[in-house]
Amino acid sequence: MRQLARRHFLLGAVLDTDPGQTTFEFLSSFWVNLHHTLFNQADGLRAGRRPDASAPEWDEALAYYGREFGGRDIAQVSLRLNRDLARGVKIPLLLRQVAPFYREHWWPLHDQKNREWIETAGPMIATYERAARAALSHAYDTPWPRAGCASR
Repeated sequence: MRQLARRHFLLGAVLDTDPGQTTFEFLSSFWVNLHHTLFNQADGLRAGRRPDASAPEWDEALAYYGREFGGRDIAQVSLRLNRDLARGVKIPLLLRQVAPFYREHWWPLHDQKNREWIETAGPMIATYERAARAALSHAYDTPWPRAGCASR
């Protein structure tokens, strides 16, 4: 088994990352996943799909997400919010209210899938990270920051 040099602590979860991969950091975040699940299920409701579990507070949160974010791209809505959620700061009351329901019905599977993806993608990304940095710098027409991303 390979040695893992770094560990990241986020909301009580510990994820090991490849020590050779330094540009990108992948985390399984309860709050980010909750936000994305609400966004996706609200979008699904607009398309006529119902979630496989329901409760009054969950349905109310879905209605809110449908009103506030319906028809919008999740990237538009989530960039700054995801950063705050991943840090565990500025958690909206609505998310705190539906967190127990999400934790019971979806989080264990979502967290498992996240961790599987991280385990698979991390080594591949480590292999190509130098090229990815150059491609991203070129795509956004800006030099790569020396100290990494300042959003942490």
